[in-house]
Amino acid sequence: MSTAVCRRSLLDRFAAALDGAAVARGVRRFVSTGWPYALLAVLAVYPATRSWRTGLDPLVDFGRELYVPWRLAAGDVLYRDVAYFNGPLSPYLNATWFKLFGANLTTLMVANLAVLAITTALLFRMLQHITTRGAALAATALMPLLFGFGNYGTIANYNFITPYSHELTHGLLLALLALASSWEVTQRGGRAALVAGLFLGATLLTKPEIAVAAAAGVGTSVVALGVAEGTATVVVIRRLTLAATGTLVAPLIALVLMTSAMPLPEAFEACTAAWRMAAMAEIRQLDFYRECVGTLDLGMSLRKIFISLAQVAGVIAVAEVLDRRVPSDRRRWLALLLGLLGGFYLIVHGYYWPIVERGLPVWVAALVCWWAWRVWVNRPAQGDAQGESGLTLDPVRPQRDPALRGRGGNLLNARRLAWCVFALALLGKIALFSRVMHYGFVLALPAAITGVVAAIDWLPRRAWVRRRRATLPWLFLPLLAIYLFAYQVQQARHIHRDVQLGLTVEDRFDSDVNAAAAGEALAEIVSRVAPDETVTVLPEGVMLDYLARRSAGTKYITWMPPEVLFFGEAAMLADLAASAPNWIVLAPRNLGEYGYRAFGDDYCVQAAQWIAAHYETAAAWDDGRWRLMRRRASDPRGS
Repeated sequence: MSTAVCRRSLLDRFAAALDGAAVARGVRRFVSTGWPYALLAVLAVYPATRSWRTGLDPLVDFGRELYVPWRLAAGDVLYRDVAYFNGPLSPYLNATWFKLFGANLTTLMVANLAVLAITTALLFRMLQHITTRGAALAATALMPLLFGFGNYGTIANYNFITPYSHELTHGLLLALLALASSWEVTQRGGRAALVAGLFLGATLLTKPEIAVAAAAGVGTSVVALGVAEGTATVVVIRRLTLAATGTLVAPLIALVLMTSAMPLPEAFEACTAAWRMAAMAEIRQLDFYRECVGTLDLGMSLRKIFISLAQVAGVIAVAEVLDRRVPSDRRRWLALLLGLLGGFYLIVHGYYWPIVERGLPVWVAALVCWWAWRVWVNRPAQGDAQGESGLTLDPVRPQRDPALRGRGGNLLNARRLAWCVFALALLGKIALFSRVMHYGFVLALPAAITGVVAAIDWLPRRAWVRRRRATLPWLFLPLLAIYLFAYQVQQARHIHRDVQLGLTVEDRFDSDVNAAAAGEALAEIVSRVAPDETVTVLPEGVMLDYLARRSAGTKYITWMPPEVLFFGEAAMLADLAASAPNWIVLAPRNLGEYGYRAFGDDYCVQAAQWIAAHYETAAAWDDGRWRLMRRRASDPRGS
């Protein structure tokens, strides 16, 4: 009897689920709220399938992102057994995925795809609180179409799926969560500030540039929202104190966990390694980092910034002329036509689209000044000061412009200010060489999104205030579409499937013909190096260790100029001599970008001499540029 009742109950529930009214309500709910997320997911399908498992370099960067969590999942301790100069959060998070789902490339790529999806959804939700839904959707579309799967150079290490540093992608998500939480202080008061501090503290365990930008955004948010709602100074200070208190939680937890494996002073040095490295003048003066920030050729950087500003100003000027001189019934169609024709003209004549990105810091800085001024001039009178309570954080509706006046509008101004400060601070590492490629796939992401929002919503609103129908969005959107198309064409040129590396289906990826020698190195390691033997690839190439599932045997897995300057060649050589790996692979690595010629030539000379004295060549290929060296039988410890 009970079984029949249970069966009837299930049938009743199924019938209720099929109720037409309920289905209609669900469809309406999806149409009103869920369709933008579905559209963003659809936009991601093509770039994801086209770039999946392609473009990885077997030597540069990403191998570390696989090897380190693999070793941690096997029981090694970060900093003690594997030298590392970033925060501990990402390696241990990825090691957790490896323990749960298997240590392979597929696991990491799927986990990163989830991070990308969450970040994209969060971005869209946050943008709806500072702009219209249409502008938020157009700006968020940059995630799947430009940043998420980008491969615009010879190495596919600068995207969310195979990032050269997971600290950037994980850190960006945490920074956005911190900023979003800080926007709730007008509604939830100190609790929101504390939560923002917790997320902010987690960014301290990633990379300094992320943490600094997050701190700037959260701090600006708390203060600006306090000014916008007329909150008493003591309340703002209390919120900042709570945020600062929350910031300490994650680093303290990490420090306590580290002390279980190493003494407290060593644990503290480990957790602050990224900050100490960022403060080293010797590393900042390397040609590579000077080029990244744009100071290697300062004159050229300033010229390109000026060109970028002039070009964008020209587009704005054309829109202004259309607004003033063309009748409203023809204005938008003419702007759309001009945008399409102008974009195709630039494509045909080989216009270098990345140059428009050079001016991002200037435009975002101008927006910071604008929104700061709006917050200040619209602050409530002293008698209107508010307490802890505030307005609900509602998305902006396109039919009204609350940025003009009133407490609710000024809270919107404050959120916009905090967003722009965050975007500007994140550009610090590439301030004079702003770009969406390379480091810009994360560092320029909020600024690029800000530019889209400003062009589609913020600047046109000034025209609407003057009671004219703005044409800037109609001129800008076709240019944006062609800009994205140009990047897709560039990415297509770097999708190579010439050489396949990896011993298992889960680890396999495609690369270009230059990876053929690395594939031969992998074959040599697998055939000659026993599973219980160790092999170190110098100066870089720990990807080969991971693919072959051979331990490097040494604490210092990368011997590139930044690592050598930070850890010190003497300490690294002492560890190499003490560990005495069974095998060493000497791989060719172009060091011109750092201002050096080659490993053992004008840097790491002592290490190269030690290797030559204690190892002998067992195999060589690629015209001798690659060498597999075996520890000499007469020197079993290599010392």
